[in-house]
Amino acid sequence: MADVRGKADGAASSNDALVRRLVSLVVAFSNASTPLSSEDIRSEYYPDVSVDTFQKQFRRDRERLVLCGLTVRETPRGGWAADETSFADRLDLDPTEVAALDITCLQLVEDPSFPYRDDLRLALAKIDSGYEAFPRAAAPQASAQDRNVLALLRAQEARHAVRVTYTDAHGRTSERTLAVWGVFGLRGHTYFVAPELDAERGEPRTWRDDRFGSVRELGGVSYRIPPDFCAEDYRRLPFQIGAAQLYVTFRVPKTATEEARSAMAANGEVEENPQTGREYWTVEASDLNAAARWAVANGLVPTSPVALAEVWRDLLKEATHAC
Repeated sequence: MADVRGKADGAASSNDALVRRLVSLVVAFSNASTPLSSEDIRSEYYPDVSVDTFQKQFRRDRERLVLCGLTVRETPRGGWAADETSFADRLDLDPTEVAALDITCLQLVEDPSFPYRDDLRLALAKIDSGYEAFPRAAAPQASAQDRNVLALLRAQEARHAVRVTYTDAHGRTSERTLAVWGVFGLRGHTYFVAPELDAERGEPRTWRDDRFGSVRELGGVSYRIPPDFCAEDYRRLPFQIGAAQLYVTFRVPKTATEEARSAMAANGEVEENPQTGREYWTVEASDLNAAARWAVANGLVPTSPVALAEVWRDLLKEATHAC
């Protein structure tokens, strides 16, 4: 029974990923004003696969999109775009099919970690209205957080930098200029991966949707996304598997491993104490034991919460006794 359940869970997870990808592709091609390059499509929607696998999956997905009324073709000058005939003809659905479409997609509409939820909500509302169905996807006016997410996504599509106000984990608000490279959802939030253009070191970091106060697109400031960039690399750490429970803070000695440095650049927030010159890293965690073990392995010193520091000390004592 356990094996059968495992297979069922895997199939559900695979189907969910497919639905998310197809919906994201529909939104992307529907909103794109210029052709999308294969490189951009692969890095954004197929980040975990090889070039050969991407080509095969994208071909199958284009066939699936045709059934949804969207025809994607390669343009003469390179890149991919929606065919002008897409959605031109009415697609007749019976009430059962309309309801099935709503039920399938509404879970994404209500999922705060799905970046394109507002675009999907609008599309479903139009379909419901066209078939005189109850507008299941109707929603109140978008919140400031939703408008910021939409503005960041639009800026990313245009490859335009944004000027934002952002409040960090300690409640400090500042202005920053970001170049959004990628986006992913995690634990009910949309995260944007972006370097600061006005920072001395422009390593990409993650920025959480609900901490943006304002977003202003800078149409005159463009950027390119590195071809080897993958947003999924920034999604989570070993001690972040599971429901988020708290924030943890580590002191970062100069002897910290490269793995720790890479994780710091991709997750959480790093600050330097102006008096001591020491670096401190604050990041979300789900498992204190896993966080303590990861800190030991990578040369970090937990400072808060107290429970994390205690677990870390106990691990060091055990290691000392074992020697």
